[in-house]
Amino acid sequence: MENMVLLLAGSVEEFGGIAGEIRDNCACEVIHVANGCQVVQEALECRPRLICLDQDLAGMDGVTCCKMLKCTEQLEGIPIILIAASAHQDDMNICRSSGSDAVLTRPLNYAQLLGIGQTLLTGGDRREVRIHCRITIEFRLNHLHQYGTCWNLGVHGMYIAYEGAVSVGDPIDMGFVVSEIYPSIVEVQGRVVWINRTPQGAREDLPEGFGVEFIDMSVDAQSIIRRFIAEV
Repeated sequence: MENMVLLLAGSVEEFGGIAGEIRDNCACEVIHVANGCQVVQEALECRPRLICLDQDLAGMDGVTCCKMLKCTEQLEGIPIILIAASAHQDDMNICRSSGSDAVLTRPLNYAQLLGIGQTLLTGGDRREVRIHCRITIEFRLNHLHQYGTCWNLGVHGMYIAYEGAVSVGDPIDMGFVVSEIYPSIVEVQGRVVWINRTPQGAREDLPEGFGVEFIDMSVDAQSIIRRFIAEV
């Protein structure tokens, strides 16, 4: 979710904190509005890649906002996550009927939003397929040689299980072999775009570590990754 604008619409008390966590842990711009009446105009101005709405938005509720966004030609293709007021079936059904792309319940954390957001973005444009794997990654980070384990891999990036110090935006040079079938070392330059760490906001389905965006690789390296993904 790097180099993108994320629009969050919800109360300052709840969504303001989540916006701050995303800014601290991801290389993306976060715009937060607290009033539903601002959502459509703000979306037209900033053209976000992803929108997250609280069902109980002040001014205009999230369900109404979602319907308006989906009926606006310039915005109809933007994925929308709607946060239900409760896990009660009535609230969930109302949210699902709004045309939103996903519905989440509380409690929320930034990693949960990023996880479903990544799924919507990569699934929506079919650009990225991620496969689960366990590949040893040798990488150079902060001028030191380190080792981690690739937990999932795509043509444009990977998630590395790693417990050392790392910051969003850190450049990283990686080398790895995807399998015995493709014994050539794949060398990739990338950068850290999000961090999954405890105790705050960790995604429970992933070990501690970080997400990497691939910035530069050879045509041969990309071909190896594509073939490996297609055959798994």
